[in-house]
Amino acid sequence: MKEFGEYIEDRKTDVLERVEELKCQPILFIGTGLSIRYFDGPSWESLLETAAEDCPEVPHSIDYYLQRGDTYPEIGTTLSEYYYDWAWGDGKDEFPDELRSREYPSDIYLKYKISKYFQELTPESIDEIKDDNLREEIKLLQQIQPHAIITTNYDPFLEVLFPDYQPVIGEEILRSDYQSIGEILKIHGCISEPESLILTNDDYNEWTETKKYLSAKLLTYFAEHPVLIAGYSVGDKNVRRLLSDIDEILSPEDGLIDNIYFLDWEPDISGVDTFEREKRIPTIDGNSMRVNYIQSQRFDWVFNAFGQGGYIEGVNLKLLRTVMANTYDIIKTKAPREEIEINYESLERAANSGESFGTLFGVSTLDNPMDFNILYRYRLSDVANELGWDTWHNANQLINEIEEERGINIKESDNQYHMDIAFHRQEPNHRYSDAAVELLRKVRDGEEYELNLK
Repeated sequence: MKEFGEYIEDRKTDVLERVEELKCQPILFIGTGLSIRYFDGPSWESLLETAAEDCPEVPHSIDYYLQRGDTYPEIGTTLSEYYYDWAWGDGKDEFPDELRSREYPSDIYLKYKISKYFQELTPESIDEIKDDNLREEIKLLQQIQPHAIITTNYDPFLEVLFPDYQPVIGEEILRSDYQSIGEILKIHGCISEPESLILTNDDYNEWTETKKYLSAKLLTYFAEHPVLIAGYSVGDKNVRRLLSDIDEILSPEDGLIDNIYFLDWEPDISGVDTFEREKRIPTIDGNSMRVNYIQSQRFDWVFNAFGQGGYIEGVNLKLLRTVMANTYDIIKTKAPREEIEINYESLERAANSGESFGTLFGVSTLDNPMDFNILYRYRLSDVANELGWDTWHNANQLINEIEEERGINIKESDNQYHMDIAFHRQEPNHRYSDAAVELLRKVRDGEEYELNLK
């Protein structure tokens, strides 16, 4: 389909521009749809159906409760009561004795069984996924290497995909004092801690009361990073509740929040008449927010676009989290209480020197940072603006033209036109000089030009 091909290029261009502009790793907001896609995980309704079928005390199918208008959390509450009776009656051998303790709430039996169900269902590696296309798609998802992942999923599939990331479960998120890197924020709990699952009516009422605090914790993520929302439907209440508080702070009046992208699975692209580029997502109380919208049957090209910010190979995420946590602890707690000795004179000298301060964390700096800032002061989008364009792709096309004509790509080395300031070559951070602007101007205007990489 020609129209869909053009739509893909348009959406990829928009994502690449945003990643280039924000210069930081994306945030992933992941829902049940990805578990359904990759290992036939259950929807919320089918999970409750399975739970109802597995407990002989439940007198009706799930349709009975849905027909009378019960919500999923209300059905969860009803099932938890039947599971409680079963665990203390004929189903006593189905549950560990330790659960029959006053330390656990009465809904622990339903949550225990759901946790066991997910343990048996979730793949332990992507090699267990038989579909070659889905495995390749997952590899592209992994290569995004997000700053952090937010999810309402109970299952541990994301931990399988991102083994170096640290799960932070339920209320632990609210107790953490800093925004760290390499974390999976499981806001609805995790099967590794069955009691943490948000499942019943009481669970959701409590979660609703605390979601504003959660939204405040996540605000920096949504304000400063590219955000990809995947695995949810547009009307999903979990998305609506969380985005409602963020919308109050971030959304310009009648404006687009241009760093948030909603990825919607379209089972039959051939049946789509118009491909949407923006979507108004309903929040709560009749409000809504406009975000970027992506429709697709395949997700590979989407993940590939978000992964263009750079693949961070060889980075020790655990070590980075430890540095951030300890630094925060020193600044917030230990230093004010004089629990540790700090040489403030040395610290001040280091803080006033980029090179000295970097060495505190094992980071070296450029030899002449001031010279660099003067000489290589443009991003590619800035170069494009100097040449009269709105997007960096036009300038990049000129660089490609030079390569086709002269066999040299100025971005592949540090030279008078370009310098890569990234710490790792697989995560480039390109900067350009006035000489680059003048060179590309000549190429644009069809003038003769000399290419000198010295």
